Amino acid sequence: MNNSIIDTKPTILSSDVLIIGGGGAACRAAIEAYDQGASVQMIVKGNFGNSGCTLYVGTSAAVGPWAMDEDSNDISLKDLVSYGGFLANQDLARILIDETLDRVTEMADWGIEFLRDENGDIIPHKSAEHTYPRNFTFTSSRSSNHEYGSPPGIAMMDVLIEQVRAREISVLDNVALVDLTCIDGKVIGALGIDIQSGTYITLRSKATVLATGTYSQIFSPTTVSVGETGDGHSAAFTSGADLIDMECSQFVASTTSHLLGATFINARGEAFVENYGTNVSPDVAKEDLVYAIAKEMKAGGATKRGTLFLDLREPLRDEAVASNFLKHFRQRMKYDPVSAINKDIDPRTTLVETSPAAHTTIGGIRINSRCETNISGLYAAGSVAGGIYGLARPEGYTSMITLVFGRRAGVFASNYANHQNDQIVDTSLESELVRQSKSLVSNKSGSNPDHVKASVRNVLREFGWVIKDEAGLKKGLEEIRKISDANSTFMGSSGKEIVNSFEAKNMLLTAELLLLGSLDRKESRGAFFRDDYPSTDDDNYLCNIVYKRDNGTITLEHNVPDFKHVTPYI
Repeated sequence: MNNSIIDTKPTILSSDVLIIGGGGAACRAAIEAYDQGASVQMIVKGNFGNSGCTLYVGTSAAVGPWAMDEDSNDISLKDLVSYGGFLANQDLARILIDETLDRVTEMADWGIEFLRDENGDIIPHKSAEHTYPRNFTFTSSRSSNHEYGSPPGIAMMDVLIEQVRAREISVLDNVALVDLTCIDGKVIGALGIDIQSGTYITLRSKATVLATGTYSQIFSPTTVSVGETGDGHSAAFTSGADLIDMECSQFVASTTSHLLGATFINARGEAFVENYGTNVSPDVAKEDLVYAIAKEMKAGGATKRGTLFLDLREPLRDEAVASNFLKHFRQRMKYDPVSAINKDIDPRTTLVETSPAAHTTIGGIRINSRCETNISGLYAAGSVAGGIYGLARPEGYTSMITLVFGRRAGVFASNYANHQNDQIVDTSLESELVRQSKSLVSNKSGSNPDHVKASVRNVLREFGWVIKDEAGLKKGLEEIRKISDANSTFMGSSGKEIVNSFEAKNMLLTAELLLLGSLDRKESRGAFFRDDYPSTDDDNYLCNIVYKRDNGTITLEHNVPDFKHVTPYI
């Protein structure tokens, strides 16, 4: 073991509120905690401004001045809850809908711009599964530089980053979460590691907010950033926090994205989407289109590379559309293996190879209306938190989840911290965390974490992809457990290699949870599809699956939501 790198005595940093993550929810939590009078420390696994999934936000949704007179928050709530298969936590869904307009107004006060018509009015449009037009688009005139993202998401992050910096909140770039520090059932901070140097950092706090994004890196291809490897989910779960809905992940139809007027074509050169009773239009939700494409691939319509074709020639005849699309198209090739197949083609003249891509995960840490977990001192917000909207969501609510629950996490974490005395820390506990984390990594022996990550993605692509079945799920779970048992230690010495090892471990755990829950849910609902159980089963599965850890054993429990605001199918 390279003692000169990872045996260095940890640096100790203290704060009232520790925010783990650097995306939209993390920023909004940090802003609010600071404004409530707390001292705040943020750690970001990447470079601040180039991490998390907020950068990929498209349209947003709220019932605002741009909405129709007959629209209301109650109708918006029903749209959200019903499309999620009625498995939303209706308290959280109600908060999301009711507090959204305040957060949008706040963003406008901070300088965000909107896509407007020639009269200066915000342009609303109706996305699939919304009763009325209530979606709008954030824009920005700033000339900012990000490694990835879409214009609306970039606009959000630019404003939030500006607010964080204006408050001079302490942000540590390139520091990854190793584990949470717990004593007597309470989280009192975390152990981090500097990716550049490999040195450990002890982060002591009165309240800790996890805002680490999704676990979608267990899939390939995926739309999410490379750092979203389930770090927050794993740390919370191993510390005793409950998770919820981990079996369900959302997918999009194409790695390169598609356009209105595009045609999906199978390996035999046939258009096929209409064969499944759907089409490519604004009125079709992504789940219906993704299902049709995945079903065609399972039926033998894919190429040997596991791809289909996308004909974009007709919509790209419009020069303005082509200009905007091609920028995104080339960007995807930088890190997406499927999009890279198209490196030398011009989609204006040639068919594009494509595949469905994993998008945001639905499952996450179970929270209440105060963003509290079941562990004292631990909060969660953004994509790492689960249970808000059920097993699917109409387009536009993701950005609002970021803002609404990011702010609430900041409020309640700072209030909690304000009532805590300074913790007398047993440094032997922190030393033990460092020792345990070091035991995962060996300088010369052990497994290659990149190989383990690739194996996880291969298993999930084969057995845990869009449409699942019992035989495949059992085989996938068996394979993931074999990989986990065979790779208890990892090879590495640099900070980056050490973090890579932690990521591999976290991906193995979240993959196992997804497969376990998918076996348990014997139905299809929302974005969750079982080929052997194609119908929705309200008699047995009108419930959330809650994931618990008891003395190292994973248990699953069924929890029926409280239908206090929206009654199923009424």
